[in-house]
Amino acid sequence: MLLALPYPTTNFLPFYAAEDLGFSSRAGVDLHCIHVRETKERKVRLCLAGDLDFYTSISTTVEAVLRGWGDVKALCSNQTTLYFCAARQEIAELNDLQGKRVMVGGGASNNQITYLSKKLGWILGSDITIVRGDALDRIRAFEDPAIAAVIAREEYAYWAVKAGWRLIPYPEEYMRWHGGGLCTSARLIHEQPDTVFKAVKAVVLATDYLNHHRQEAIELACKRISHLSREDAEGNYDIHMRNGGYTCAITEEGIRYQSEVLASAKGVSKKVSLREVSDLSFLEKARVECNIDTN
Repeated sequence: MLLALPYPTTNFLPFYAAEDLGFSSRAGVDLHCIHVRETKERKVRLCLAGDLDFYTSISTTVEAVLRGWGDVKALCSNQTTLYFCAARQEIAELNDLQGKRVMVGGGASNNQITYLSKKLGWILGSDITIVRGDALDRIRAFEDPAIAAVIAREEYAYWAVKAGWRLIPYPEEYMRWHGGGLCTSARLIHEQPDTVFKAVKAVVLATDYLNHHRQEAIELACKRISHLSREDAEGNYDIHMRNGGYTCAITEEGIRYQSEVLASAKGVSKKVSLREVSDLSFLEKARVECNIDTN
């Protein structure tokens, strides 16, 4: 079974562990991770056509349902981000970013700062300056005195803390971002429910293992993510653990926030609910069968 990932990152470590450390075999499914450089819509349509069995991410599934790309479901997450961004010590909250330069990537980070700026009535380019960069640009940004904050996935927090920056929580309690995640088509769920369950079970087992085996997790990160030094891999893992570890949970609050952000970014008036974008029955079954709590 093919699982499409966009690029190597520690966020996807549970998927690599499921394949490389034998958890997919133990669960009775042959799960193979591949890196696919396609648009989000293209990956969803490949999954709908059966050319891909699974893909990531949850935000892609939310967008697919919002924009009517097809019937797809999120099955579990990899992590839940509770921090909006990393910022210099003089930045204490979102409002402090007014008049500042902020580094983002091209996806979730850009969509989130755009959405939150709109909520504050800010004009992009006037009240806040957005600077776009790739993964390495965002790592370098922590040493750039012209950048006040970096909006990025949880693992970037390692470089932020190392540079003496602080992590800024979301401005409202319900806001959180479910990163990564195992997703598939409703067709595969209907036609091969046992296979879907085995894939989810493999991820649950791998997630629990990574949360309790630091050394093995770091070795896997060094093997799978070539741009990370061992020090980087250790730092990334420790940040994940400090912020709650890898988790499979998907919440109503998280989907509400992701729906609001993506609807605003894509010019869609509708919102979607947890029920519309997910099927958590396989996750609940795997937790009970394995006696594992991955919240």
